[in-house]
Amino acid sequence: MLGEPGLFTSKPIPAGAFVAFYTGTFFTRDEFSGLPEAKHQALSRYVVEDEKHNVLVSPIADAGPNRNQVDFTLHPAAAINEPGESEGANVFAQASVVEAIGNDGEIHEFVVFCMFTCSRIEANEELLWNYGDGYQSMRERVGYEAGSPCAEELIDGLRLPSPRGRVAAVLRDGRRVADALYELTLSGSDSSGEDWEPVKRRRR
Repeated sequence: MLGEPGLFTSKPIPAGAFVAFYTGTFFTRDEFSGLPEAKHQALSRYVVEDEKHNVLVSPIADAGPNRNQVDFTLHPAAAINEPGESEGANVFAQASVVEAIGNDGEIHEFVVFCMFTCSRIEANEELLWNYGDGYQSMRERVGYEAGSPCAEELIDGLRLPSPRGRVAAVLRDGRRVADALYELTLSGSDSSGEDWEPVKRRRR
């Protein structure tokens, strides 16, 4: 739509399928708000927030000369564009808390940001995600209108796969733990990995 990179699928994906974790550098809301203004602005373009758990994640690691440059091979979910004004989203983002046994043999509790499909996507089609109301200032600045998000009733009718297995795989592999999983202080609650919270990009 705006000459930005996009994310396409080479194979059909059914509705309700896991697409990817939204990955990057994690912050609490206070940590993010306390960043120097230049760094705050650089990270804000791609930052995603889970308000319930007070966690934000941005795929941009710094605000140096190449700020706003994202390695989309490392963080592919950040390449998902918004639908055009006459289009609808086929992807949405949700956060979940997952308890998993770490490599130390202890139970840890993580927040993960998951991307799912809300409708079937055919081979070679683009994945599209409405970033939410918090991104409106960026839309106005750039000069475009976004299409509709996935309908809530459609999302509510999906049975989303638990992220437990993927979290366990990330922990076993060890290479993407820091940018895929945000560890919480263990609450002692029995987290099923199936209680989802909507998340969105924000530009404030």
